[in-house]
Amino acid sequence: MRTLVLLLIASAGILALAALFLSGGPDRVELVRAGAVAQESLGVRAAAADSARRGDSAVAEEPATSPVLPEIRPEAVGIDRRVEGRPEVQQATPPVEPSEADVARSEAIAAAMPAAMKDFEGGLDAKRRGLRNACWKGGQGSAKLPVEASFAADGSLLALSISDDRASPAGLGTCLRAQPLPLSISAPGVEVTVKTMLTLP
Repeated sequence: MRTLVLLLIASAGILALAALFLSGGPDRVELVRAGAVAQESLGVRAAAADSARRGDSAVAEEPATSPVLPEIRPEAVGIDRRVEGRPEVQQATPPVEPSEADVARSEAIAAAMPAAMKDFEGGLDAKRRGLRNACWKGGQGSAKLPVEASFAADGSLLALSISDDRASPAGLGTCLRAQPLPLSISAPGVEVTVKTMLTLP
């Protein structure tokens, strides 16, 4: 359609020029030339505008697409799902209820402890002189060493330990532990463990 219009315009211009040449009017020739130039300019502008409209239509017809964002997993980037500042809730451990046997044993130990302690301290005090003569090398001052003993239900000695005292002479604890101490107490009826202090000299 645009080509046909241009051809019609060009034909009209040629006819006008021919009429002017035949009439012999130079002013009319210039006027026709100006009209032809104007028409040509208008044709070029119309073509450019038409091309621009077609370009805009092509752009408008192209569907708009949104960018596809990659999926980010919290585990992949180390995101902590816990809320900052909120303490982590821990399952409370239910309290362990002691059995009747445990309760009875605890009560028996508590009842036997005073007599067991008295017998233990008495027996250790009876051995004090022999221990002092065997291990104390003289000198000023004194030493206090923790002594712990465990006795069976019949009162026999199960275990005995003598700890060192930093203020005591060197080798005193080693010597005391090497001495025989056949201690015993009255039968407590239950296994007991007692502690006391051995003071030398």
